[in-house]
Amino acid sequence: MRNKSYPCLIPGCNANAVRCHGIPRSLIIEALAEQGVVYTHRPSFSSVLKTSSLTDPADVVKVGINDASVFKCFCAKHDARIFAPAEKAPLTKRDLFLSMYEHCLWNTAERERRSTTGAG
Repeated sequence: MRNKSYPCLIPGCNANAVRCHGIPRSLIIEALAEQGVVYTHRPSFSSVLKTSSLTDPADVVKVGINDASVFKCFCAKHDARIFAPAEKAPLTKRDLFLSMYEHCLWNTAERERRSTTGAG
C-alpha cells in the first residue's frame, strides 16, 4: 500500500491520498502500543482460506504504530482539515462519528479497489 497511488475520496479533489490513521494514533494507538508495536487483525484472502469455521481465531499480526489502522483515503489537506480534531483529547461525539465515517469510506474504497483490480 505504501507505493500505490490512490486519489483523495473528497469529490473534486485531484490530490493523491496519503496514509491516514483510521483510529486516532495519538489518543488510542499509542496508548495500546507496547514499545511502538500493537497487535491487529490482518484480513487477507489466504487467512480466509485457512479458516475452517467461524470460531477459528483471527489472523493476528504485530505492526508498528505507524502502520496500525492505516489506509489511503484522503489527501493531506482533507485528512488534517476533517479528522485532525479526533487526534486531540477530549474526544467528542463528533470526533467519534467522524472516525466511524472514515472507516465506512475506507471500507467502501477498499471494496471498490478490490473489485476493479481483482485482488482478494
